[in-house]
Amino acid sequence: MKRATLALTVAMLALALMALFAGCDVFATDGDSPSSIVPARGYFYITDRNSASIIMLDADLRELKRWNYFLVTGDSSIQGITFDGKSLWIASAGSTDKIFQVDASSDSLVVLKSIDAPPQKQGTVRGIAWDGSNLWALNSGSATYATPARLYKLDPNGAVISEFQLPSTDPRGLTYVNPILDAYGRGPVPGLYYSDVTSDKIYRFNPSIPYFDTVFSSPKPPLGASYIYPAGLTYDRTYFWLVNSSNVADHLYRISYNGREQIRYDLPYPSMGALTWAAADVRVSEQMSVMSVSPASGIPGAAFPVDIYGTGFKPGYGVAVDFGAGISVIAPQFVSISQLKVNIIIGSTAVLGKRDVKVTNPKGKFAIGTALFEVTATPKIPYLWLADQASGQYAVHKIRLTDTALVKTWATTGILSSSGAQGLAFDGTNYWMSTSGTDRRIHKIDTTGVSLASMSSFSAPAVGGTVRGIAFDGSGNIWVSLSVVTAGGGRIYKMNPANGAVLDSVATPGQNPRGIAFANNVLYCNDTDLDSVYSYTAGIWSSKFQTPTTGGASRFATGLTWDGTSFWIANSTTASDYLFKVSLTGTVLQMFRPAVAGDPQFTGLTYVSQ
Repeated sequence: MKRATLALTVAMLALALMALFAGCDVFATDGDSPSSIVPARGYFYITDRNSASIIMLDADLRELKRWNYFLVTGDSSIQGITFDGKSLWIASAGSTDKIFQVDASSDSLVVLKSIDAPPQKQGTVRGIAWDGSNLWALNSGSATYATPARLYKLDPNGAVISEFQLPSTDPRGLTYVNPILDAYGRGPVPGLYYSDVTSDKIYRFNPSIPYFDTVFSSPKPPLGASYIYPAGLTYDRTYFWLVNSSNVADHLYRISYNGREQIRYDLPYPSMGALTWAAADVRVSEQMSVMSVSPASGIPGAAFPVDIYGTGFKPGYGVAVDFGAGISVIAPQFVSISQLKVNIIIGSTAVLGKRDVKVTNPKGKFAIGTALFEVTATPKIPYLWLADQASGQYAVHKIRLTDTALVKTWATTGILSSSGAQGLAFDGTNYWMSTSGTDRRIHKIDTTGVSLASMSSFSAPAVGGTVRGIAFDGSGNIWVSLSVVTAGGGRIYKMNPANGAVLDSVATPGQNPRGIAFANNVLYCNDTDLDSVYSYTAGIWSSKFQTPTTGGASRFATGLTWDGTSFWIANSTTASDYLFKVSLTGTVLQMFRPAVAGDPQFTGLTYVSQ
């Protein structure tokens, strides 16, 4: 009996010593001690007001790093934190009332962007969340300005897109949920979830209705209901995580999708607040690249501003840009992690031809974009041609890319009256347009008049479906996409532009293909049902990236074209009528709303540089 007692005592002492010397384990559990408490792994980024720090924890809740945020915010209190896939965003109230996008790849936080907290720095900004395209911010309202608590949807530059009055008065944590369901199809309803420290409840907001609903109550700490204070909320693709922060009752809870408390962890930090979960390690800097420049050409003796697009750009002293011999670069300006602005002067003796563009970050890291800029003997002005089926208009627009100005519009009624253009293409000499409806033809078009005229035409394949995008390959053949050819999908046809003979065809990845383009001799298409851009190689379609949009609920890509280094994609959904410049890997390099936006009828798109 004594031996058993001694053995038990030794075992308990060993466990106590292990807990004492496991200096990396910062949380003590309430009985459950799994090897990994986050099935999705990833990291927590959690704030501590006492030390004015953002603390990074791994999936086992071991502290990995901390950053002092006071030098950024000038305030000891961060009210919200979120992650946009590349960078952290933090919201600070008090005297600052700003939301900051920060780079955390160094020992100190570097501000990439700052925006005024909505509305116009009034009230108190609280939790923030990123939905994949837009930033959302809670504001608990202001008695001074007689504004109630509201939820704001912002674009990445801080402009208010929409606002919604909250059903509660004291919001705190905010998180966006786009769940990955379990094997049984279970998971939380998509939307935005927030905590409230007066009602002690968690609310869900459905942006598509819009509608608020109460989903579950905050867990009760061991000290009792008086110590409930749900200050932070996040979602790790499987579980909710909630910070209860009331000085003597600082806990972290793991909560199931239906609101059931699963585990409580006692926090060693004295004044916890906001938190966010991310799959990414923000200490690792985004890979640097130079993908595109605009304008992409100039003549000797010219001087003009140039935008440079890429990834991993950093602000600070030492940013440098090089266009090669004979081109002077003046005043590089950091705009964002994906954009720089410079002014260039092309010397009168600059050698004609294509140039590499080199960007160097403040600490000496650099990236080179190959043959992105060209010195030409005569001006080369790039244009996008855009087909528009707006009711009663049926037009084709010519848009100058140097300033996104609309320079000319042609009516298509000279070719057809009952339906509009679906696809546009350029063969190096002539423009082509495909039409649907009762016409169902591919026209070589004359652009010399006020209205477009058909120079010649041939019928689209007579297999049903709707005629959509067109594109030329490198061998002079024209390709035509048709949607809903069969119940299972669409089809893309290779045709002889001289006589309309069908040379080949391939099934599409979905039933609603729209734009098609050839990039580096590879066929690409987008699909409005699948919301992706696909490539076709070795007889197989592969999804390459999701089609871009300014808002997750407004994705409807139509036109697709290739400018030699990047795609251009038309998104057509009224409020989200935008044209996007996108890299081969899906990075949005540039976007603008054309002057003719507003009616959701954009279709064909083609790029021409001449």
